[in-house]
Amino acid sequence: MDNEFRQLPSVDKLISAERIRQLQENYPHALLVELIRQYLQQVRLSIAAGNPCPSVDEIVGAICAQVHTLENPSLRPVINATGVILHTNLGRAPLSKEAIAAMDAVANGYCNLEFDLDSGKRGSRTTHIEPILCQLT
Repeated sequence: MDNEFRQLPSVDKLISAERIRQLQENYPHALLVELIRQYLQQVRLSIAAGNPCPSVDEIVGAICAQVHTLENPSLRPVINATGVILHTNLGRAPLSKEAIAAMDAVANGYCNLEFDLDSGKRGSRTTHIEPILCQLT
């Protein structure tokens, strides 16, 4: 088993591998180093459980796959065929087109979330909903 641990490549060797060096064009060095360290820890646990050490190429491939997994959103549209309209596990109720348009209008740039336009000073984010809540209650 000690021989398997000795076959583990160093973080420096992995960070200088060609495929990982190419990732550094689009991803922060610190992120890649952290992912390498985390994966090496997983491999150490696997070796301790009696499994062989993967090759450097397999380790590099697994780290590259992990990076690509991080860049893909995990949320996907699904069909709610449960019969439950406000389904917590499925994101509650879909937003209306009007609500999406209102969010889009302010989400594409800066907005006055905590800025009082009248005074020019810091405001409160609750002032935007306060009049509506007062009307409702």
